[in-house]
Amino acid sequence: MTTEPKPRWYAPTPGKMIAGLLVVELCLFAADRLSLFGLQRGSGWNVIAAVAIFLFVILAGLVWFLAALILKKRFQFSVLTLFGLMCVVAVVGGWFGWKMERARRQAAVVAAIEKMGGSVTYDYEYLPVGVFHAKPIKRTWFRKTGFVSDVLEVRLRYTDLDDTNAVDLGELPRLRKLDLSDTQITDAGLVHIGELPELETLTLAGTEITDRGRFWGQSLNNE
Repeated sequence: MTTEPKPRWYAPTPGKMIAGLLVVELCLFAADRLSLFGLQRGSGWNVIAAVAIFLFVILAGLVWFLAALILKKRFQFSVLTLFGLMCVVAVVGGWFGWKMERARRQAAVVAAIEKMGGSVTYDYEYLPVGVFHAKPIKRTWFRKTGFVSDVLEVRLRYTDLDDTNAVDLGELPRLRKLDLSDTQITDAGLVHIGELPELETLTLAGTEITDRGRFWGQSLNNE
């Protein structure tokens, strides 16, 4: 009776493939969260890359499985491999779902801002002062969903903004410039604006903000 030779440690197996995929996805997730390797934190493109890598490996695994059936080769898929695959699905699926929910909330805030007569600037439209696009970038449906684009600037001057709907601005974590000139916002509304970690410029001319509220924003480049 002959026994099948034990595969060498470097021989490719489904288990090693899934383990490698899990490591890659976890590294990509960590790089996104910590802004490593030049990745932008929270970018939808990072999520798309993770999903693309996952689908590619799964497709390669299916091709490998079919080839093993045709050629009558061994294709061992253990319980531990299945557990690793479930972990990968949990990481990628959870990350994708979180990004979808964040994009949904951003889209709702943008719709509310535009309904009040305000306007926004997305990251793909945002350029340093004095630099302009030769040709305006079209806001496609995919970009407007907020999955691959974030709002960096909001202009609410002369709108009906007050402390109640100012809460929604906290759903724009990458907001850098905010113009609240000549609105009905007060010190109470500024508390919610303070939850914006990347805010650089806050314009409050013509509002009822007191000295106490302005002291809160002293770390910003207020105008």
